[in-house]
Amino acid sequence: MSVTGPGAFDGGVLANGGFEAGALDLWAANGSAGLALGSDDKASGACSVHVTGRKAAGDGPIQSVAGAITAGGTYDVSAKVFVETVWTGTPDAANDLMDFSADDISMKEETVVQTHPSGDAAAAKAVGTSNPLMDYQYGADPWAMVYDGRVYEYMTGDGSHIDDDGHVVRAYETDGSGNVKDNSYGRIQTIDVISSADMVNWRNEGAIKVAGTHGAATWASNSWAPAAAHRTIDGKEKFFLYFANSAGGIGVLTSDSPTGPWNDPIGEPLVSSATPGTSGVVWMFDPAVLVDDDGSAYLYFGGGVPSTNGTSSAEQTDHPKSSRVIRLGDDMVSTVGSAATIDAPAVFEDSGINKIGDTYYYSYCTNFSHSATIDGHSIPTGTIAYMTSKDPMGPFTYQGTILANPGTFFGAGGNNHHAMFEFQDQWYITYHSQTVQTALVEGGSLDTEHGYRSTQIDRLSIGADGTIGQATGTYQGVAQVGTLDPYGEVSAATIAWDSGIQDAYQASSGVRVAPQDADDPTGTQVLANVDDGEWTALAGVAFGTTGASTVSASVLPRAGGTVKVRLDAPDGDVVGTLTVPAGGGTSWTTVSADLARTVTGTHDVFFTFVGGADDHLFDVGSWTFTKAAAPATGPVIDAASVSAGGVVSGTRAFQVDLGVRRRTCRTRTWS
Repeated sequence: MSVTGPGAFDGGVLANGGFEAGALDLWAANGSAGLALGSDDKASGACSVHVTGRKAAGDGPIQSVAGAITAGGTYDVSAKVFVETVWTGTPDAANDLMDFSADDISMKEETVVQTHPSGDAAAAKAVGTSNPLMDYQYGADPWAMVYDGRVYEYMTGDGSHIDDDGHVVRAYETDGSGNVKDNSYGRIQTIDVISSADMVNWRNEGAIKVAGTHGAATWASNSWAPAAAHRTIDGKEKFFLYFANSAGGIGVLTSDSPTGPWNDPIGEPLVSSATPGTSGVVWMFDPAVLVDDDGSAYLYFGGGVPSTNGTSSAEQTDHPKSSRVIRLGDDMVSTVGSAATIDAPAVFEDSGINKIGDTYYYSYCTNFSHSATIDGHSIPTGTIAYMTSKDPMGPFTYQGTILANPGTFFGAGGNNHHAMFEFQDQWYITYHSQTVQTALVEGGSLDTEHGYRSTQIDRLSIGADGTIGQATGTYQGVAQVGTLDPYGEVSAATIAWDSGIQDAYQASSGVRVAPQDADDPTGTQVLANVDDGEWTALAGVAFGTTGASTVSASVLPRAGGTVKVRLDAPDGDVVGTLTVPAGGGTSWTTVSADLARTVTGTHDVFFTFVGGADDHLFDVGSWTFTKAAAPATGPVIDAASVSAGGVVSGTRAFQVDLGVRRRTCRTRTWS
């Protein structure tokens, strides 16, 4: 009989975790620590590492895991440590930073299965309301840019990162047991874009891959808090997207379109701690951009509360002086001169900038530790405040507050982030809150709020004297501006309302929008993973007086099923049924159907999906309605056609349009 001893220690992605190589291969000393192999305090095998000479808590053995771990993966780190401590004594470096021995150090990737329940489908946005802008996906730190009759919302891609294959992955952060944990923002590498011409029907434009190896800005680790602008350069309209690399600097991407593709024109941060005038900025993030009437451009950024030896004084919390403004070069991707300090009372984060008339408005979010009254002004915590100036570089004068913390309106608080914009002669404020997440908690699929945010819009009032009134965060949101034209191709990723989701990141648990090509996340977006019982809707669809007679859809058949086209409610009258055959999910095709009657007037249109209970039915790329043939026009009735007694001579036919919404006037014949 033979006895086999234990195998070599498995350190996972760490090499030589058992220190059995007879050397400190791949291990190095961090800080002032000294490392030496020894056998006296080994946990297993022949050796352990003995650590001496520590002067700081982080002093000890380190090993790089670059290239060895998977982005978004969950890892279990363990080590066996031998240490001798004093029984009693006053804390000091000699006792607290003692020598120790370590052995069997491992870092192993776990296979995580999310354990939170599926819950019930939760539609955070009720039919007839407009907030949140989308309830099938998160999106935070909004910035609104108006261009060519559309509002483009750029948002931090909460919960998203880019995997090793370059694909955008949306997933909650989880602990080792698969439970959802609070959003740390540390994995976010994308910026999401949606757009609308009417403020209610929002078209998903996809995700911009910004940071990381497969992002446009490979030098950046994260992409937070976007700000966008456009400017004519050399006779061509160019688009600029500014973003925060965590709190470490501001980057910029450029494009010929508001939706991309995007590229990094400079290959490094636009603004960093090396930029003149930035000393004293605690957090180098949250950009805002302004292109002035004369074409000059300015970038606003910064935030954070300074401290001394880990403690912030009242002066530091009340006047952090951590916001900056710097002029941009004519190319919009360089800076000119030195950054100027904006002394915004109680500033925390979230720079905003607007020009109204001849006045510049700088807005920001206040911190959570300042004095209740600063320079005679009562300033709440976590609130959007604003200042004004006649010069884009300042100085700015404090004026008041605009928007209370989201917790005031929706229960779940957290940080506050906003942007103000004008569209169709009305001012609005866009901001984020945890409204979708709250719906998921109420539906049972999340245990509590974890800091995943959603974008909203409400009206903003500006007085004749330039004073901004207090905005109110609501679920009702804003009214539709205009109507939607159904007679051209309408992307199925355009959604006013939908049936909701059970889980924000499980593809089979509710309405989903995804790129048609996974390798091109900013390309064509489609309604994906359609299941039985789900529905989406378009608001204020204007069919006109002639009306529509047919409907068609571009689809990718899978299990197959039907689409019921309904008017004015999810269970409204069925005016058309599209039949989608079964297929292999490889070839797109167009299905069409005649409408049961000519649909005229303006309606909300609901597409409800029917099929096998457990089947992925199909994907939808677009919807198109076709106009009915125009009715024959009868002869003009003039004086020559009418007898002296006032009776029309001969037989005439005509149709009267009374202009009543959702009513059709019958044809009368006189003889």
